[in-house]
This record gives sequence, structure tokens and C-alpha cells, in this order.
Amino acid sequence: MDKTHLPDQDNQDYIADHPYKGVEYIPHMPTRSVEYILAHAETLIGLPVDQVRNYPDIEGMFYDFLRHCEIGNMHAISFTEDGQVLLDSRIKMMILVGFRIGEIVPVYDNGLPSYDKCTYLPQEFKDFAERGIRINPMGAGVRRGAHLGDKSSLMNGAYVNVGGYVGERTMIDTNALVGSCAYVGNDCHISAGVVIGGVLEPVNARPCIVENNVMIGANSLITEGVHLKENVVVAPLVGLTASTAVYDFVTGDIYRSTPENPLVIPTGAVIVPGAIPYIYGSERSTVMDSILLRIVNGTFDPEMEQWPKMLLWRTGAVIKKYRDSSTNAHTALEESLR
Repeated sequence: MDKTHLPDQDNQDYIADHPYKGVEYIPHMPTRSVEYILAHAETLIGLPVDQVRNYPDIEGMFYDFLRHCEIGNMHAISFTEDGQVLLDSRIKMMILVGFRIGEIVPVYDNGLPSYDKCTYLPQEFKDFAERGIRINPMGAGVRRGAHLGDKSSLMNGAYVNVGGYVGERTMIDTNALVGSCAYVGNDCHISAGVVIGGVLEPVNARPCIVENNVMIGANSLITEGVHLKENVVVAPLVGLTASTAVYDFVTGDIYRSTPENPLVIPTGAVIVPGAIPYIYGSERSTVMDSILLRIVNGTFDPEMEQWPKMLLWRTGAVIKKYRDSSTNAHTALEESLR
């Protein structure tokens, strides 16, 4: 990568005045269209590193890509008018291109040195105040290529990775993570210690989706492409992954992911931790589902039926009810914080 855009490494005045020793972050309006950039994504990801670095217009194209993501023009997740989810893998491709063309440079934040790719230094919050975005004085991280909606809030230790999307009026609380390309909608509260997984690794990872007006309790884990529909409430310490089966005590349904589709939590569900029977062996899926459905509908009699051999219990999640006026009263957001 051409280093002419890097500041003079010996310019101590620049280092003293500028928090990041690397690419200077100057917010700009992108001049290259979303369509133009994404048209090159599949070509770029298949080229050797040296060819990527010498690709025509690569730097201008890439930094316009970051700005489109930051402004909110471009994201790996989009929705059709009828609510269907569209995934665009080219966004992840362009993010990976940034790691290929970037060089590792020193980063100085509050006097503490670290090292990162010059293509993915932290954003400097130059336009956040006018957009009503709050960043806690104790420090939060927003990587280049991440989007924060107007009047959103980040508490100390919160982090939004490249490609992450945080909607308007959403709060990301202390030490919570919004992973690469993860989507968090408007009017959400992501409590302290929550992890919403990203897509950079493993290779086939799907982005997690948190739709509007969702509340996630402290230290919960949402990873591996899990999709929370609107108005979902997740209790503290719930883990939702591609291998989690979620049992609905209201309807008797069992929600799980498939190789083609992620785990989707229905609109308004209130989810709490649970213990789930787990059976080893080739018959485990059908036997387990049969037992659990009968437990849910009250027809399983442990005194009359024999439990399968090698039956264990593992942590899981259950839908105990759907959102109602009582839930809304307990989860109402404080407008003065936004």
C-alpha cells in the first residue's frame, strides 16, 4: 500500500496533536457509488495480495467503501418491504480486502501504544456531537467502517467492529460487543457484557441480526447468525448460538437452526435460560424432540415412560411468554438518556 497518506513518522508535533499515528481519519462524502465498489468485490477477493494492492483505484475505492458503511449507505444486512432478510457477502469480501491492503502501524490512544492495520484504525467521532451520539468519557471503541445511528450511546468498554451497524437511539452498554457486520436496530438496549457475534471468523459465519426494540440482558451471548425479531426480550445469561434449541412453552414449538437457515426468535418472545435434555446417538434428534414436546404439552409421565439411555442435560433457552403490558413496563427505555 502506498504510504504517502501516512503522516511523517518523525513528526512529533503531529503525534502530539493527533491521537492515532497512522492514516488520518477525515470524514468525507464518498464519490464512488455503492454499485461501483461492490462490482469489484468478488474480483478483488480472488486475487493474490500483491495484485490487490496494485489494483486500479484500490485505495480510493476502499476508503469510500468505509465511508458508505459509516454513513449507513452500505451493510451486509438489508430487509425487503415484507421483512425478508437479504445478505450481501460482498461486504465481508471488501472488509477482508482492507486487511490485505493495510499495513500494521502504531496506534496511540491516551498514551497507550498498540498496533493495528492502518485501514482499520478507530473512528475519531468528529461528527458525533452534532448527531447526538454519546460516547462515554471512560472510553469506547468504534472501528472504521462501523455505523452508529443518531442519538445512539456507547458506554465505557463497548466496542463496535468494522461493518457493525447500530441503529438510532440504541444503547450499547459497558463492555458489550457488536461484532463485524452484526446488525442492531433502532431503540434497542444491549446490556453490559453482551456479545453479538461477527462474521470475520470462521469463514462461513453469518451475521447476527437484532431487530428494532429488542432488549438483551447482561452477559448474554448472541452468535453464529442468530436472528432476534422485533420486540424480543432476552434475560441475562442466555446463550443463543447455531446449536441452541429454543423451546416455546406458549405454543409448543421448537426453534433451531438448519444448514440453510439461522436460528430465528419470533417477534415479542421473552427468553430465559433453561436446561435441555440431550441424547447421544443417531436417534437423538427425533427422540429428544418427542420427549420435549410432550414435556411442554404436559403429556410426558416420567413414572410410566423410560428415559433414554445416555440422557444428559445441557444449558439452553426457553420462551416463557410473549411480550405484554407488564413486559413493556419493565423494559421501557429512558428517553432522557437518548
